[in-house]
Amino acid sequence: MEPIFINLNVALCLIIIIICSSLSKNDYQAQLNMYVCICHGIKEKDIQQAIDAGAESVRDLRKKLDLGSQCGKCVCYAAKMIKNTKGDLNYDLAIAV
Repeated sequence: MEPIFINLNVALCLIIIIICSSLSKNDYQAQLNMYVCICHGIKEKDIQQAIDAGAESVRDLRKKLDLGSQCGKCVCYAAKMIKNTKGDLNYDLAIAV
């Protein structure tokens, strides 16, 4: 039997899909306590609260939370959160000044 090689990204995506599909409501609430921006200690729940309060773009999140003003690695994830919540993607990049 020959070994089957799978792309690492595909394998990780499959694992994430399996985990996410098995999440209960309590697991989702725990996920909201995950850090998105390590530079400023911003959690998913902070971003979701800002979106619920009217933030419609990454630029709005930067104004409210200072998100993306350091290394910027959190910007893509925050944009996806906006897209999932608002239904469309207002991807105004928050470039550190």
